[in-house]
Amino acid sequence: MSTSAALHAGTSRTAFRNLDGNERAPDEVNWTYGTSRVLLALRDAERLVPGGGAAAMAAGAAAWLLRAQHPGGGWGGAPGVPPSFEETALAVEALADAIGGGGVAR
Repeated sequence: MSTSAALHAGTSRTAFRNLDGNERAPDEVNWTYGTSRVLLALRDAERLVPGGGAAAMAAGAAAWLLRAQHPGGGWGGAPGVPPSFEETALAVEALADAIGGGGVAR
């Protein structure tokens, strides 16, 4: 096997191991995905109806995501579930937008 083929095979195995964000969560419920998507939607709701309560709900969603973060830095489909690329990307996107965009008080 060439070096390139061996590298590709190893990368593929690693990638597939990291694709199971909610498959390891109880009942395959993906709390991280849902909370991240809701946090992004609340940003839009607050822009449409300032003072309508979306900012307070967004703060709660952001706090939950921060508590659900895996000790290694990523996110899985639920607290205590090994992290995956997808859930980590969604959580980081939502938190960066909410905190960096001013939607949630720091």
